[in-house]
Amino acid sequence: MSSMVVRHYRKTLALSGTAQRIFEGAETNGHQDHTNDVIITALAANAGSIFIGDSTVDNTARPLIPGASVNFSVNPMADDYFKMSNMFIDGSATGDIVIVTYLTRTNA
Repeated sequence: MSSMVVRHYRKTLALSGTAQRIFEGAETNGHQDHTNDVIITALAANAGSIFIGDSTVDNTARPLIPGASVNFSVNPMADDYFKMSNMFIDGSATGDIVIVTYLTRTNA
């Protein structure tokens, strides 16, 4: 029988003005790339906005202001999922941080 577990990790924007894979480095800490539900939260202490998209994301995308969150979800019954390694962030301030929270299946 499988169950759902909430996981999270921090992603620091290494360089503003450059799209960065949101999941890069997380897989080495046991995180799962596929999920049905992901929430991305910009820390309230961030100096600028975060932009979320594909590998072409830049500061023309809809901004995620400090302290705000955005949720991406799909129907798990449809056997659909997000591949988080295909999601990218950019931002207006190097060093800003997002918290990535997602659901993962475990065999319990």
